[in-house]
Amino acid sequence: MAEHMRAKLVNDALSMAVWKRKPAKGLIWHTDSGSQHASDGHRALLQQHGIIQSMGRKGNCSG
Repeated sequence: MAEHMRAKLVNDALSMAVWKRKPAKGLIWHTDSGSQHASDGHRALLQQHGIIQSMGRKGNCSG
């Protein structure tokens, strides 16, 4: 999709996945703590689709 990791790229990828897979509300979305995943736009997109955000601590990719 792109060579950089910006909030729009992350949101576009998530939107495509939601459109294609149609997950039930309550899906848990685990990410790192990058600024893309902490952005207001990303959090709003998750809320719009009933997705629960789980974010790993800095330096701990397993949560």
